[in-house]
Amino acid sequence: MELRFQKKTPDPFVSHVRALLHQVADTVRPLNPAEISIDTSKYNAFFSVEQIQVGPTEQYLTLKLKRHDRYPLSEDDLYRLWNDGKSTDLVKHLTLEALARGYVRCELFDTETNFVTFQFLRVQDLRTMDTLELLLPLPEKVRIGKLILTY
Repeated sequence: MELRFQKKTPDPFVSHVRALLHQVADTVRPLNPAEISIDTSKYNAFFSVEQIQVGPTEQYLTLKLKRHDRYPLSEDDLYRLWNDGKSTDLVKHLTLEALARGYVRCELFDTETNFVTFQFLRVQDLRTMDTLELLLPLPEKVRIGKLILTY
């Protein structure tokens, strides 16, 4: 007599309940800033995020930016950077345009790297300050896992 065992297919209900339990655990567990990755690659030559802190009610993040030497402090600096090097470098031009406006776009992604929302952050004060603290409001009911600063 031969015994055959069949592989049991996962029950969709159990999988759904498991996913819900992970979501509940994420919302109950305090947000750890070390678990949030930050991509500032477009602005690495101009500033960096020196520190990230979670607000006491987890409704916002505080980002501490540090200005680098290449940050344009005046219109003359912007013109010099604009005309320096390749005039066809679109990424460079869009980055400089954002700095000229004084605002950068911050895109927020959840822990599964799904796009959630974006905010514009005012960085214009870096023209006169070496460091700048910015408040970034967080969306409700979504655990943020990644920030991308872009133009």
